[in-house]
Amino acid sequence: MLENKLKNWLQAGLISQDTVNAIVEHEKQRHRPLFLYSVIGLGGLVIVMGLISIVAANYYKIPYEIRLSAGLLLLSLLALGFFLTKIYQQNLWSELLLMGFFGSQLAMIGLLGQVYHTSSPTYLGLMCWLVFSLPIVLYA
Repeated sequence: MLENKLKNWLQAGLISQDTVNAIVEHEKQRHRPLFLYSVIGLGGLVIVMGLISIVAANYYKIPYEIRLSAGLLLLSLLALGFFLTKIYQQNLWSELLLMGFFGSQLAMIGLLGQVYHTSSPTYLGLMCWLVFSLPIVLYA
């Protein structure tokens, strides 16, 4: 696809042959093994699903204090990881950690409602999520 665009730009006189060669060489150095990334991603997903299944099977045996502590620890680690990847400019990882943070934050709000048996409307939980997410969104 890149070769076709470069060929069209060269024929249109927008770039020179030296520029084409430099772009091709630069892109060869930045090659990403997408298949390897896909396999790693699927493997990680399978591991996470397995862990979730183990927790779900024994969910009512886990004390509330441990559930809440684990949720807060997970949120803290995801936020710390996000800030560190942002500092070192690892954009893909920072976006993945940010998505995980938001999803875990929603799950934590649901867990709080379950532990304390609150029956407030859904929009209050979502507003709470938006307020808690605002600082990290503004930083991103």
